[in-house]
Amino acid sequence: MSVTKIAIPAETSEGLASQRSGHFGHSQHFIVVEIADGQVSGLTSLKNLAHEAGGCMQPVGLLAENGVESLLVGGIGRGPFQRLHQQGIKVYFADLQHFPDIQSAIDGFLENRLPPLHPEQLCTNNGTCHH
Repeated sequence: MSVTKIAIPAETSEGLASQRSGHFGHSQHFIVVEIADGQVSGLTSLKNLAHEAGGCMQPVGLLAENGVESLLVGGIGRGPFQRLHQQGIKVYFADLQHFPDIQSAIDGFLENRLPPLHPEQLCTNNGTCHH
């Protein structure tokens, strides 16, 4: 049985009921959902690392160390996006309006309704974000 690990930035650590965070680097937690045979088979909550202790690159390492293969986000900057790709982690766009919690984002992923995030959707330093 093959298990896929998917991470979603979250404001709370309440598993599938957790409220999603609007931005990768500013989330309080990452909910890591394990999927086996198209079903949720496990959940882990990872506390995000301090933003000032390496910016958004610290969370990239945290996710890679925990075997995450895909990330579902509402917003992310160019640096972490590129680093995730270097680590082999695929990034998908899950807008907060349609996917407000972890359960709805996972459902969208399993139903192939989440597109890969494209570079033009990335957040910039001037405050331009598509989330």
